[in-house]
Formats: sequence, structure tokens, C-alpha cells
Amino acid sequence: MKTLVTLILIAGSSLALAQTPFEATHLEPICADGVTAHPTKPGFWHLDQPQFARFESSVFATMHLRPNAAGEYAVVRVDPSAAGGFLEIARFQDPIRDLEFHDGQLWLLFRQKIVAIDPATGQKLSETVTTWETLADHQAAHAFAWLKDRLVIAHGSKGMMIYDARAHGITQAHGLGLTNNGLLLKAIDVTPVNDRQVAFAIENLSVSHEPPFPFNGILLMDQNGTLERYPYNRKSSGSLSNAIIKVDGDKLIINNWGILHTASLTSMKQAKEINVTWTPISFEINGMKRPGELLGDLLIENGRIVSCAKTQYQDPESRKVIHKGVVYY
Repeated sequence: MKTLVTLILIAGSSLALAQTPFEATHLEPICADGVTAHPTKPGFWHLDQPQFARFESSVFATMHLRPNAAGEYAVVRVDPSAAGGFLEIARFQDPIRDLEFHDGQLWLLFRQKIVAIDPATGQKLSETVTTWETLADHQAAHAFAWLKDRLVIAHGSKGMMIYDARAHGITQAHGLGLTNNGLLLKAIDVTPVNDRQVAFAIENLSVSHEPPFPFNGILLMDQNGTLERYPYNRKSSGSLSNAIIKVDGDKLIINNWGILHTASLTSMKQAKEINVTWTPISFEINGMKRPGELLGDLLIENGRIVSCAKTQYQDPESRKVIHKGVVYY
């Protein structure tokens, strides 16, 4: 039986917060905190993958901060005029998997729950469990995207769930065909394509070294529940893993395990597969060009990609390799 999924455009909203013009460089303290030296293991580094939520000229972000009684996983508002470059909004005990702004509230995704907070005070406004099942790691929620009053959740190998703001709860679920033929796949990200479709990033957990290979790529779903599968071309594009995806017009933008991939949606549909363009990431460090890797979520600002990234360089005095979190734009 075909599941009906209604997907509609985001509605406008307002937020009574002081607004400051956003520039990519304002993310420097967020990105720097994404790469930190391990406190007890020399030569090891802790990597964090910040998530972003945009509202007008404000940017909210997740950070992994020094623990306090409330927890170590924080939501902050980027503010270059504040001490440290950001204002802390709230803390949690559990990792925050995704972050969205909608209808005057900040929405946070956890392993199997959704929490809404006041973006000015951090006060918890609501909490909804996505499922009461005991979940394996591959079944947990990974990402979500608001489309008017419906929140579409990429819920690992369980597929998709929808939170309906009018009903204040989970109202629909769809397996997305991720467990067919004994193969195990998981939905790891979701983003709007237009007012009728969303795109899911699908990673395969089952591995095969010869055809038929498990599906790995982008799955489009329309408002009628119709699915279109576009696999990554294994020879030209490799495979999709630990990915974050965005759509900007006809362009599909992917942080594929730190590598920047782009593809045309039109070309993808014509070819029935995904052939990506690989964009090298590099930074000028101490007068030398150093390679880098994307780290976490993507913002699209006037057609330009803004993200955190990781790069490394050799300290001229100690000769040690230093890893550094920087802004990519």
C-alpha cells in the first residue's frame, strides 16, 4: 500500500533576537572548537561535526563544550560581539544530531527524540519520542528537515518518519525500501528539493564485492510517496558515506565524508545515476597550501558553500603535525 506523504514549503516566522549581519568568518570559533587535541593522548585529536540552523541574519550551531552539570553538548548562537564569538543557549547530556529553526523555535534531533527550545532562553518547549522501540545504532535518527508544518526525519535503517506540528507527534512512517532482498541500508540525511520532493542520502550497511551491489546514493520521494533511486556511479563517484546533502536550485551539494561532491539534478535524472564533480579543499597555512576536509553541516549563502573544515600543518618549531579547525567558504 502506498503511503501518502504531504510535503509543503516552509512558512515564514519571526524571532525577537538582536540580529547582526552574518559573515562566514563569524564561524571561526565554532570551527576551531571542532578540532581539538586529545587531553590525555598526545598526537590524537577530537573531531566534532557542528550542525547549523539559519534564521535571517542569525546562525545557530551545535558545539561540544567542557562538561557541566547540564551536559557537554551545547546549542549556541553565533555572535561576533559576544565573548568567544558565540552565546550559549542550552546544554544537553546527549549528542545533538541535527538542528533546525522553525516557527520561532529551535528544533533539536537526538537519537530517537525531538526537542523544541526557545532560541532566546534555551527553555525546553516540547519533547517527542520518535519511537519507543529499543533501537540498534543503525536504526537511530540521523537528520531532519522542516517543510511547513511537517518534519521529515531520516531515521537510519527504519527509513523515514514524519512529525506533524498540528498533531504534535509522529504521524507517518515509511521504510523507504531499505531492508529489501536481505540487504541493509540506512537513511543518513534528508533535504528539500522543492515543494513536492525531498532527497534522502542512503548509505549501505550490507557489502557486496560483485553485482548486484547494495543501493548507495540519493533517493527522491514526492508528495505521493513515489520513490526514485539514483545510485552513485561506483567508478566515477565512489560511494556515499557519512554524508550531508543540500540542494541549491539544480545543484546537489554533498559533504561525502569530508570530500566536497557536486552534481546536477537534471543530469542525475537523465543518466539515472549520480556522476559527481570532486572539488579539492585547501587552505593557506603559514604560507603553504594545505589540503583539508569538510567537517559537519553545510550552509548555502548566495550560492556559496560555507562549512567548517579540518586541515593540518607542521609546527615549524616542534616539527609536530598540528590539526586545525577552519572555516571553508
